[in-house]
Order: sequence, then structure tokens, then C-alpha cells
Amino acid sequence: MRSISYPRRAALLLIAVLGLAGLGACTPEQVALFQSLSPEDQGRVVAELQRQQAERPRDCYTAMEQVFPAYAHGWARGIIHRESRNNPSAQNRSSTAAGCFQLLSSLHAGRYTAAGCHVSQWADPVCNTRAAYELFKVAGTSPWRL
Repeated sequence: MRSISYPRRAALLLIAVLGLAGLGACTPEQVALFQSLSPEDQGRVVAELQRQQAERPRDCYTAMEQVFPAYAHGWARGIIHRESRNNPSAQNRSSTAAGCFQLLSSLHAGRYTAAGCHVSQWADPVCNTRAAYELFKVAGTSPWRL
């Protein structure tokens, strides 16, 4: 078995961390790690992050199809249509409800954390959908009932 060099392991770790975080802001530790890489490894990391960003869903329906299990697609598609009309940037004017699934940031910040995102990423369709799926796993469809 071939061992992976430290710089390569660091690059892979950084890619994994940033990929899971939805390409959000970097921590000081991540910045320091990136800066410690060779220019070649930095180029690989940047290229991989650009590839991930290019492949990232831009709409709620596509994100939902990647996150929710197939048996829930019909239900989730209906919720997305009702709540945001497939607009990841949809915001409720009278509450903190926002995003594809109109999650309340004041109530569901922990769902974003559990999904590997930050509540500030509510307009990212993947993060909002992952957070909604975290809620769905615990509470089923009841949070979206009228």
C-alpha cells in the first residue's frame, strides 16, 4: 500500500472540510494549512474546489434529489414548491423562515450544523436541503403541515 505524503494528506483534508462546509468561509486553521502547502498542492486544492462548486446544485429541486431518499421526493418537491417556489433565496417577510424549505433560522440553526453547514448558508440550496433533511429524519413531515 502506497503512503500519502503529508502535503497530499493536508490537501485532501482541506478539500474534504471545505467541500462539506459548502465552500463557506475558511477558519484560520484551514487558511494556515492551505498556506503551508506547496504551490502545486494549492493548485490542486483550488481546482478541486472549483470543480465541486461547478457541480453544486443551484436550485432547490436538484439539491433535494441529491439529499432526500427517493421515496420522499414527491412530498419534498411539493413542500419546496409551496414554501419557496424553487427559489433558494426566498425569505418570509414576517419571520426568520428562509430558503428552499423555509426553515426558521432562530429555531433550526442546529440543523444546519448537523448538516455540515452554518445557518448563514440558508440560501445555499444544498445546505438548506441538508438542514431540512436533518429535521425530516427526526420529525417526519409534521413541521411542514399547515
